[in-house]
Amino acid sequence: LAACLFQTTFGQTETVSAQSLKSYQIGPGDVITIKVLGEPDFNIEAARVDEDGKIQVPFSDTGVVAKCRTEKELRADLVQHMSKLLRNPQVTVYVKERHSRPPAVVSGEVKLPAPIVLTRPTRLLEIINFSNGLTKEASGMIEVFHTQPPICADPAEEAFWKSEIETSKEVPSKIYSYSSLRLGKEEANPIIYPGDLIVARKAPPVYVIGEVMALK
Repeated sequence: LAACLFQTTFGQTETVSAQSLKSYQIGPGDVITIKVLGEPDFNIEAARVDEDGKIQVPFSDTGVVAKCRTEKELRADLVQHMSKLLRNPQVTVYVKERHSRPPAVVSGEVKLPAPIVLTRPTRLLEIINFSNGLTKEASGMIEVFHTQPPICADPAEEAFWKSEIETSKEVPSKIYSYSSLRLGKEEANPIIYPGDLIVARKAPPVYVIGEVMALK
């Protein structure tokens, strides 16, 4: 898991390998660098992905879609576009700056609460394990808040978020059972998206009243 996530806590940052970043899907606000061997007129040092998910490139009136594309996929699209103007273009593409993914935040009764920047699709169990599990005070119920529309999510997740916002006007959330999660039940192990808030709930206190005898 550590090879797939950044975690920032107490001013420290755990980095990930270059291999794991290859699956990063580009989003609005990211900055892309494009280099074309021997063709300086096509080079772009900093192309920012706009709200429509596009980047503007030389000799294109409509731009090229970058949203939800990996570096490899965007490179293939640019090669196809530039092949109309150049013979066998040698294109290099990399994400220079990542601004489209706010961290997911783990809080409540976990042993290591912290913001986590996701670089690939990640499920709840991975997040809890990465946070060193739950504390002894945890109730075993985990609430996940979707604070913003998920980027590059499946249509069902996007539809759920939109329907919740339209009907309740509140941040959509769902509660999951940690015991079901540990048993491997798929419905208890949702995908966590950038910007999500994961809260491990604390167990309520237990009160003993009536004719009881204190034990020493």
